[in-house]
Amino acid sequence: MTTSPVHWPWYVAEFVVTETLANSTPHFSIHAYLIWAHSPENAYINAKNLELALGEKLRHAHRESTGSDDTEYRCMGIHELSTLHVDELHNGIHLSVVRWPNDDAPIIREMPDLALYQELSGA
Repeated sequence: MTTSPVHWPWYVAEFVVTETLANSTPHFSIHAYLIWAHSPENAYINAKNLELALGEKLRHAHRESTGSDDTEYRCMGIHELSTLHVDELHNGIHLSVVRWPNDDAPIIREMPDLALYQELSGA
């Protein structure tokens, strides 16, 4: 059964994150998280709320797994937001981390430029 993106409650938010180890050059990566929302507008709001807490969340996870607080994480913003079509998932699951292939920062997009809104507008 096909579900319309407008009625599907799961979205994937991709965030640009910098990771800096002990005063070295920052490395960019893309972190993907699940977002649950009743509408694209709520998905965007939920993604922005996660964006605000993500750097600290990643630093805490690093500290818990390594016992060290030598790495700084900073969420630069949303890289992409799109719908997800699966049967069963949980809110806030960390889907992936992709190391950015160069030193240029990935694009931070505003709401109208995200794939989700391109789908809805038919662009």
